[in-house]
Amino acid sequence: MIDPMDQQQAKRIRLACLNCRRKKARCPGERPVCSFCSRLSQDCRYDDEALFNNDAVFDVPSSMPNIPDSLMADNLISPEPQPSVLHDQEDSFSSLLNPSPSLSRDTPGILDIQFPFTPSFGPASVTFDRIPNGEIVQSLIDTYFQSCHCQPYCYFQESSFRRRLSGNTIPEWLLFSVLASAVIFSDNSFFQDRQAEAVNCYASCAWKKINARIFEEDDFVTVQVVQAICMLAVIDFAAGSYTQAWVKIGLSIRLAQALDLLSEPDPSLLWWAKEERRRTFWSVYLLDRIVTSSPGRSPSILDADCTLSLPVDQATLAPGMAGAERITVMRLLQHPRELGKVGYSGFLCLLASTLGRVQRYCLRRSVSEESLLPWDSQSEFASIYSVLLTCEAYSPTAIADFEAVLEAESSKMAGELNHNSILGIFCFSHALYFLSNCLLQHPFLIRHRLKSANSPIPPSFLRTILPACRESASRLTGLLQSLQKRRLCLASSLGYCALIAGAVHRIFEHDQDLSIRESSQRLYKSTLDFLLNAPVRWQHFPRLARALQEFNPDPAATSSMISPFVLTNLPGHPDTDAMWKLLDYGKASQNVTALASTSGQGLSFTI
Repeated sequence: MIDPMDQQQAKRIRLACLNCRRKKARCPGERPVCSFCSRLSQDCRYDDEALFNNDAVFDVPSSMPNIPDSLMADNLISPEPQPSVLHDQEDSFSSLLNPSPSLSRDTPGILDIQFPFTPSFGPASVTFDRIPNGEIVQSLIDTYFQSCHCQPYCYFQESSFRRRLSGNTIPEWLLFSVLASAVIFSDNSFFQDRQAEAVNCYASCAWKKINARIFEEDDFVTVQVVQAICMLAVIDFAAGSYTQAWVKIGLSIRLAQALDLLSEPDPSLLWWAKEERRRTFWSVYLLDRIVTSSPGRSPSILDADCTLSLPVDQATLAPGMAGAERITVMRLLQHPRELGKVGYSGFLCLLASTLGRVQRYCLRRSVSEESLLPWDSQSEFASIYSVLLTCEAYSPTAIADFEAVLEAESSKMAGELNHNSILGIFCFSHALYFLSNCLLQHPFLIRHRLKSANSPIPPSFLRTILPACRESASRLTGLLQSLQKRRLCLASSLGYCALIAGAVHRIFEHDQDLSIRESSQRLYKSTLDFLLNAPVRWQHFPRLARALQEFNPDPAATSSMISPFVLTNLPGHPDTDAMWKLLDYGKASQNVTALASTSGQGLSFTI
């Protein structure tokens, strides 16, 4: 009988690069260049025959297209790849690397893969504790890049991911994480009426495999681990498994710091590997900003620590741009005019940074008496508002309806392979823009801060910010309606955008102006409809909708709060606790019965 320890050791040796095998060193296993070889500036090579043994995730049949030796040998692991070589490689793999429909169901390769455990019985008898067959995997990968990728989190360079999938070099736990994320959006009959179970099982399998190794093996932590944990954290958060989500979010942030993802990647890495590191970090950064939208919480990643340049839109991403000028978020904050040099991806990162500042400034129950008044030109309020105005100046939605702009942008990008991904970033960045304005100018938060300041209030200040907040909430609701209609960028975090917009509408239902009251009532119903009838109904959406429905602020106190003619500090609002609850993304989303649940339990999705 074979000793399991000997079997594991043999497996490690097979997966090690040739240099580490020869020197009997513990190989970290990163591809295309392991950190051991990178540190010693050695040419890192792997014995690719080891990839096609019984330890692989699945078997690759003889019908797999022949891979040019130049791609699997020196050219892929060359420290400084030449753009022309990479372009030739991409052309030779056009049927494999390009998104659908180029990679169609008629393409030989991944779709011809036959898994040892491919079920031959009906979906009702299928269990989801194993990777499904090749056709289902391909369907889910297509769904992932159509509905999840860059909407808003972006972890992969698509052609590289598809190549690695076909080459059988994607870890099983990462594939499980991707499949769990994609099932939520899938209409494949294989998951009919069992999406919740599939998401639960795939996410659970991924986490068990990661958890079994992450605290035992020093060389296990890679960028791929960070990618998988982030995807699982989003699933947990939407499921209301608040504690589980925070464990994974905190872990992904610390691992990103441990891997030094905050800094520029090693120049010896291939261009797509560099960009995946960059995209992964900024996705962690974005997740950190979104989930800390709660009173008393602050983002863990500081802008000053981020020396990594901003990501580039996929439409402009190419091997030849490796030496192009790149801009950091701090440089963008110090020189706002350079916003015109970054694409939608950089625009999104700037707005995520701004949202983090809004959270620190606004979502505080206690306000220092020494803080500057909002109308002071040196105040944090003025600084944040200046950034938002700069973003507005560079946005095409500044002078047009969002739906009209989205239609124009969609038509302009119709020929792009990454159409949905680019539009997803465009839409989500504007959602963060409107959300930041709503929070910065929120009537309850403004009155809360002014009460602590104990200072006379300029009438023009209230006459400016109160209508501005109402307009931002109206435009945010319009954006959500457009996304609902187009089934585009249906990220789970849009639920918080709807919660804030709906609460603002509810507040302005008590305005003294009849037309404003009627408009607010109509917009409130539209926002509620988004939460109740979104094409992809995340489980926390009904909980957010219920929180909105239960919010009935005191009419007299609320009317005074939003009146620009009430210039004195008001007594405490009778619905203060309800106001703070609606500002807390975590508590409003939380499923109190799932605090002790495991990853993904209790999920419920409807397509």
